[in-house]
Amino acid sequence: MSDYEQLRLKRIFAQGAAAAGRLTREQRRIGEVEGYASLNPYAEEPGRSRWTQGFDCVHNNGGKPPPKPKTFGRRGKI
Repeated sequence: MSDYEQLRLKRIFAQGAAAAGRLTREQRRIGEVEGYASLNPYAEEPGRSRWTQGFDCVHNNGGKPPPKPKTFGRRGKI
């Protein structure tokens, strides 16, 4: 996978996470009845599944982003 494609999928994941964090009361009501798939703006893979992963990650955490992983003072790859 190219660097461009990885960056694009990372942005799509972030868009899904942001959408879950700013759901309106009406969107929540509709989502609980019909499902949240209608909020996904991507029609083709892998964008559709990456957006869903980002959305589910935040939605399952009560609308808050998941905590950052602990690095114990280390930066970058070891």
